[in-house]
Amino acid sequence: MEQSLAIIEFDLNGRVLWANHHFAAAMEYHEEDMAGMHYRQFCTPDFASSRDYERFWQDLRAGKSFQDKIQRMTRSGKLVRLEATYMPVLDDAGNVHAVLKAATDITRREDEMTKLSDSVQNMSEDLLKRAEDGMTKSREITENSQQVVTEANNNLAILESLEQQREAWKKGQSSSGIFYKKAADQYPCFFICEK
Repeated sequence: MEQSLAIIEFDLNGRVLWANHHFAAAMEYHEEDMAGMHYRQFCTPDFASSRDYERFWQDLRAGKSFQDKIQRMTRSGKLVRLEATYMPVLDDAGNVHAVLKAATDITRREDEMTKLSDSVQNMSEDLLKRAEDGMTKSREITENSQQVVTEANNNLAILESLEQQREAWKKGQSSSGIFYKKAADQYPCFFICEK
């Protein structure tokens, strides 16, 4: 187990008893430098000064185990993400005398998941924008089509009116040509002048 996991052991006050190479490397320390360090040194300032931190250690001292994805700080202040399990270490009488933490550094995996999630989010927002743009263009085309239909209907009504006027003129005014001349001047494309 120690060959693949980052392992560290704390006393009940949160002082490091020992750490293996994997844990020390993940936190940017040497193994020999870690003994005596306090657990708070690996925590973000917000967590280290919180009630959750105090409750966390009360539960560990009471013999409760804990497992979760956590965020800790390296020697240089860089955040690392760990999948960690905290387990009580019992003495011969069954009392808790230390806490063992076994962890896996999942920083790279979590960073990749965050990038993937961001990428999917960006694609989703881009597709939504394209869909909204498409809907806007579709509405514009519909409105323009309706305008074309309205104008075509108006032109058709004018043509029908002109045709009716022409027929009326032919029936009643074929000899005079006055109405025909006015209509032809107004709508030259609809009439063929006879001599």
